[in-house]
Amino acid sequence: MASRVEFTTEAEVGIQTLWNGITKDKFTVLGKAAPSMLQDFQVLEGDGGSGTIFYVTLGPGESLCNVLTIEERSFVSFISLKSTCFVFSFLHKVAKHVPPFKEKFVDLDETEHLASFQTVEGGFLELGFASYVVSLKLDYIGDNRTLVKVVITYDLVKDLEDGTALVDGLTNMVSEYLKIVFNALQEATV
Repeated sequence: MASRVEFTTEAEVGIQTLWNGITKDKFTVLGKAAPSMLQDFQVLEGDGGSGTIFYVTLGPGESLCNVLTIEERSFVSFISLKSTCFVFSFLHKVAKHVPPFKEKFVDLDETEHLASFQTVEGGFLELGFASYVVSLKLDYIGDNRTLVKVVITYDLVKDLEDGTALVDGLTNMVSEYLKIVFNALQEATV
C-alpha cells in the first residue's frame, strides 16, 4: 500500500502565473532561476500536456552565494539573498546525488489547477523508491497569493531498511524547488 507525505505552502504569486511556472514553463523557470541546478532536459514524448515524458539531468548546483559578485549582491536584498543561498546550498547537496531521470506529467487539470508528476525511470527510483508521484494542487487565496497543497504518494523498495532519510530528501527537494519557483516568479512580476 502506498504511503503519503502532505504539506502546504503559500506563494505570493497569482494562481495562473504559478500554474504556468510549474507546468508548461517548468524547466524554463528552473533553468533561469537556478541554471546550475538544471543541466539539461529534453521532451521525449508528448506535447507538454498529460502523458508528456521529459528526460531531466540535474546539474552540480553551484551555490548562488559563490556565483554572485559583490556588485551583484548589492542589488539583492539581504533577506532574499540569505534565503536563496540556503535553498541553493540545500539543493546543491541533494541534487548532485540524484541520477538523471524520466518524468511524466500524469495529470494536468488546468480547471482544477492540479498537476501530478511521476518519475518513471532513474532519479530517486535508483536511490530506493519503488515508485512516487508528486501532486501539486493550487488554490486561489487572493490577488498574487496562491495556496499550494503538495501530496507525495510513494512506495519504497522492499529491502530498504530505513527510508526515512530518502523520503525526507525528496520532500525537502520538492519544497525547496517550489521556493525557487516562487522567488523567480515573484521577481519576474515585480
